Amino acid sequence: MRIEHWVYTLPLRLRSLFRRDRVEQELDEELRNHIERRTAQNIAAGMTPDDARTAALRAFGGIERRKEEIRETRGVSLIEHFVQDLTYALRGLRRSPGFAATIVVTLALGVGANAAIFSFMDRVFLRVPAGVQNAGGVHWLYQSLPDLRRPGDAAVPVIAAFSYPLFDAVRGGVGNRAQLAAFSPSDSESIGRGESAIPARVSYVTQNYFTVLGVRPARGRFFAPDEGRIETDPGVAVMSYALWKRVYGLDPGILGRKIEVSKRPYVVVGVTGEGFAGIEVDEANLFLPLAAFPGDPVNGRPWYEWIGNYLRVIARVPGGDDRALLAAGTVAYRRRNADAEGQLPPGTRPDTMSTLLAGPLVEYQG
Repeated sequence: MRIEHWVYTLPLRLRSLFRRDRVEQELDEELRNHIERRTAQNIAAGMTPDDARTAALRAFGGIERRKEEIRETRGVSLIEHFVQDLTYALRGLRRSPGFAATIVVTLALGVGANAAIFSFMDRVFLRVPAGVQNAGGVHWLYQSLPDLRRPGDAAVPVIAAFSYPLFDAVRGGVGNRAQLAAFSPSDSESIGRGESAIPARVSYVTQNYFTVLGVRPARGRFFAPDEGRIETDPGVAVMSYALWKRVYGLDPGILGRKIEVSKRPYVVVGVTGEGFAGIEVDEANLFLPLAAFPGDPVNGRPWYEWIGNYLRVIARVPGGDDRALLAAGTVAYRRRNADAEGQLPPGTRPDTMSTLLAGPLVEYQG
């Protein structure tokens, strides 16, 4: 629709709403002038004045009907009907305040629930996490577990959690076909002690976690290769930009500052780019090396030697083709499962028919 149309009709619609009497008067004058001109033409053609006016009205089709047509064309009737309906609704609500309150609360809950659901879907499935580069090449890894399928159930259970031994085996089996990284979902911890302690959500990540995602630091650096050993906690931390801004006021002296996370000392070596807070729904405020993960020993073994599924796994696949990754990773996965039989509870056996599955980090990136 041309802009000239809106330049004409928009002011007219606003005048029809706020200066209705004046607009109606102008419409009456316009129609009266039209009938008078047609009557004059009929008289000039030889009709008597009465016959000329009757013929003009008959040709015009009725004044009130023509008024309504003009209002519809200008969009005035729509505005009038809306105002009338709104006025009627408000009067009804004023007569029944309890019913009105129920409607308002119901609408508020509905709008809030829809907004929350959309925000969740947007963050999990649609929106590329801030700072992640070339998200189309990053995949989630999953385990399919046929042995956990219940009788009569056609669906194979799928989980997104991995043990560290299983992750390590798959990473070794994949080799240079892809870069794999693991991390723990963020959990509540505290920074500092006593009354000065502040709550924070901490995620424990492998040394290459930020590299796989293509994230860049806003200040300092991320974890160095020698800080990725699973056996030794290097005592370093990477802080989110949001936490740096909220608690430390973007203090440039944050690098090298010592902080305590659940009574354990760490030195801040870097700050993530603005907006990056991990890639899951629960945002992370602080990132620690995976060696710092507070897993409890099991049967005298450290957590990273046991088969508990603590971790999420992502992979950056060159060219986005995950077939070679899944083929090589599944071979290593099944071999690791077979080797782990001694760690399984009595009466169970390893599932050597399980396979690896992959899914995109985000479903849509348009």
